[in-house]
Amino acid sequence: MRRMSACGRIRFGAEPVKTPQPSKSDHAIQSDVLSALNHDGRLTPAEIGVEVSDGIVTLTGVVSCLEVAEAAADVALSAASVCDVANRLTVECDVHERDDTTIARTLRHALGWNTAVPAEQIDTIVRRGVVTLRGSVEHGYQREAAEATIAGVAGVESVHNEI
Repeated sequence: MRRMSACGRIRFGAEPVKTPQPSKSDHAIQSDVLSALNHDGRLTPAEIGVEVSDGIVTLTGVVSCLEVAEAAADVALSAASVCDVANRLTVECDVHERDDTTIARTLRHALGWNTAVPAEQIDTIVRRGVVTLRGSVEHGYQREAAEATIAGVAGVESVHNEI
């Protein structure tokens, strides 16, 4: 369940649509977001830059993983008077992360072990941890099972399912 926007509501219908305005100054919103980032144990606030313009927060910097980038955006959005968040955080791969060849090999094994998935009918393309699935299957559950299997493999950042 999403919270209501702190900027106000936009009404549709006979009335003209009004652009929502934040109830706090940009500087006050920036202070609130920085404070929220400081109080979240998942984040290293020194890695994250915060800019605010008309209630829209822009996050910049380099973080260690995708989960941290997503957590930072969620924390920023939860701060009072934040209308929207532009998440421009860059995820820097950890030296211990797996290379694409290792991920591709693991994907092939994982698909082969899942009896609900016809592995021989599915191809994978891996680029920087982003996996694209291609091929064809007879049933929708097989498509979903293939995606679920792939998403759980270490090193996979996201899955584009084109099956």
